[in-house]
Amino acid sequence: MDFGDRPALYADPIPISLISGDRCRGSGTPASIIFMQRILYYFLLLPFSKLPPGILYGLADALHFLVYQIAGYRKKVVLANLSRAFPSWDNHRIKVVAGKFYRHLADLLVENICSWSMDATAARQHLQVVNPELLDRYHDQGKSVIIVIGHYNNWEWIAAMLPLWVKHRTIALYAPLSNRFFEKKLKAARSRFGTELIPKGDAVRFFADNKTRPPFAIVFAADQSPTFSKQVHWTTFLHQETAVMLGAERFGQRYDYPVVFGYAEKTGRGRYILRFELVAEHPAQSPNGEVTERHTRMLEDQILAAPQYWLWTHRRWKRRRG
Repeated sequence: MDFGDRPALYADPIPISLISGDRCRGSGTPASIIFMQRILYYFLLLPFSKLPPGILYGLADALHFLVYQIAGYRKKVVLANLSRAFPSWDNHRIKVVAGKFYRHLADLLVENICSWSMDATAARQHLQVVNPELLDRYHDQGKSVIIVIGHYNNWEWIAAMLPLWVKHRTIALYAPLSNRFFEKKLKAARSRFGTELIPKGDAVRFFADNKTRPPFAIVFAADQSPTFSKQVHWTTFLHQETAVMLGAERFGQRYDYPVVFGYAEKTGRGRYILRFELVAEHPAQSPNGEVTERHTRMLEDQILAAPQYWLWTHRRWKRRRG
């Protein structure tokens, strides 16, 4: 069975290479850059992560102005994506939602840096799971589950904080950095509460090796643009012909693991609620494409309700049919 692209959950809101120097690959990174990366982490980012929320979100407001109004980070991509996704909107409404998106993007950056110092008590205040019993009953039956989410609201916190709410081992796929220093620091932050990080290239082996072990809940981000795989599901998503990765569905069918969608709602700055909804209890009995179509519609409904919280900076529709 071709499982297609394995989507990495962690697609950083502002490319981590801007902070980590991850584009300096191999052993040729100058010693001065390595030194500066450590200075940046220990004397700026780590102390920053310990600041009170009021100061942090004040800095996020300044960052919003810098990123959106001055730097215009991927502004053309964001405006083009919104215009195609909402063809009936006029330019004024597009720009209003874009502004709200960049404000949320700034919040994401400071929130995810906070993860480097956050304790479990604070984490449970930032993310609440309203119906963990939906997953817990599968755990009690000895069943692993597949959780599908989008790059919507704070997806990093969702994956990192799930172990505080569910009985399953929590697994998340990620794309390792070539920068070993920031790879170590980011991995530690993302696994702070017990989430196990698996390189996306090891997904097939992980499923094979863990099918008889204690049940796990693995988180898939299903809204990235597929790259190399010919095995995709074509559908209409946000008014556009869209290729959707089949990874969650194919693994669900192969092992007959229940597939669950995670609805995320932002209730305030740094406050999120997560609600699970069953997509398919027995994916092995579903026709090809049905599970993917269902969770794609769930994600679309979520975006239509509050579009400012989706990650509009990515070129989601760069792949064309044919």
